[in-house]
Amino acid sequence: MALLELRNVSKHFGGLSAIHALDMSARDGEIVGLIGPNGAGKTTVFNVITGVYQPDSGQVLLDGERIGGLAPHLIARRGIVRTFQTTTLFSGLTVLDNVRVGLHLLARTGLAEAVFNTRSYRLKESSLDQTAREIMSFLGLRGLESELARNLPYGHQRRLSICVALAAAPALLPAAGPVIIAEFLASNSSGLTDEDGDHSDWIELFNKSTLAPVPLQGVYLGTSNSLHQLTALAFLGPGGYLQVFADESVGPDHVNFKLPASGETISLSDSTGSLIQKITYVAQTEGVSYGRFPDGGNAILRFADSVSPGTTNFLSSYAGPILNEVLARNKAVDVSGQIVDFVELYNPGAANFDLGGMSLSVDKPQTGRWVFPP
Repeated sequence: MALLELRNVSKHFGGLSAIHALDMSARDGEIVGLIGPNGAGKTTVFNVITGVYQPDSGQVLLDGERIGGLAPHLIARRGIVRTFQTTTLFSGLTVLDNVRVGLHLLARTGLAEAVFNTRSYRLKESSLDQTAREIMSFLGLRGLESELARNLPYGHQRRLSICVALAAAPALLPAAGPVIIAEFLASNSSGLTDEDGDHSDWIELFNKSTLAPVPLQGVYLGTSNSLHQLTALAFLGPGGYLQVFADESVGPDHVNFKLPASGETISLSDSTGSLIQKITYVAQTEGVSYGRFPDGGNAILRFADSVSPGTTNFLSSYAGPILNEVLARNKAVDVSGQIVDFVELYNPGAANFDLGGMSLSVDKPQTGRWVFPP
């Protein structure tokens, strides 16, 4: 079903027919252009879609619901926003503050919170800043946060206008539409830890779209007996990854359930509760993740030696030396005339293997800790 649809829409100004029996649609994840000469009625179409003008006949539908006749601010709340041919920025505000203005539809801050500068207010403001900066980065405006809008060249002002529109989390960037579960780890004994240093289980989300970010606010992650909604204002960039820790902790990248190693079902649903994806897994091996290969594909594979949250899934093709034996408390074994701890490497290949530049580490993966000389 089309996300946005116009059915037999007409609009007249006196004896002038600006739009006549127009049918058009935009599907989920699709970018649609409306092309025509000056005076063809392109702006009138956008004005009808966004509620500036009411159609004389026909229907405008968003996700199957009629929106023709609604006021512009009500249509904006449903997720349709626009930019204008002329810039409509707040010229005296900084670039960052202009984008924050666009986020006001998503902000849920009370007067008392703002007056007393509560902790929840500060967290919301910090989240707004982070989201605004992500949108600016996507449109190539990183580094211009403190610049006044009026000082930007015209091309950058147009980009900023698009940033402000994107900040409203429009429905035409469908919430979680192209987002999938790319990888998960349900028995974490690997060296990968969360920000507190804990070996938490995790779920990795991936935006399949290469064209646009998607808003994550309102998306649900769950298991067969738990459900968690992501409430932070956040966008996942084109081709981007997000690692969400399943540790029953509080935070924008944590969910209030764990992934049992014995087996479970993980579900991903959009902000309306509609199921996007479901993965059922059986008993898990410690330190081994499962995920899609290639990213966005249908096959779920086992990643025993290539756990990769936050980046492209891959299968290990390494065929060089491996850790073969470790002795960490040596009190009696003679090692070349010494009683010392040791690590033994084994080369399964038939040819010599140059270890130069490779390194060893303990506790967690860390390149360059003990480097083999060339």
